[in-house]
Amino acid sequence: MKKRHFLIGKKQMEKVYTSQERVSCSGGDYEGHPRVYLDVAKKGTVTCPYCSKTYILDL
Repeated sequence: MKKRHFLIGKKQMEKVYTSQERVSCSGGDYEGHPRVYLDVAKKGTVTCPYCSKTYILDL
């Protein structure tokens, strides 16, 4: 997975490029939250509802 960061307002957001159609997110090292499973295949991109990390399908 390739990771890229970008800023929205003062909060740093993260984009993750993945070849997996289903991913799990737990918020990373310092922003922990309950693990959620996200389906990237439906739209080609999905955003975690807890930490706003965006996963992008990159086949």
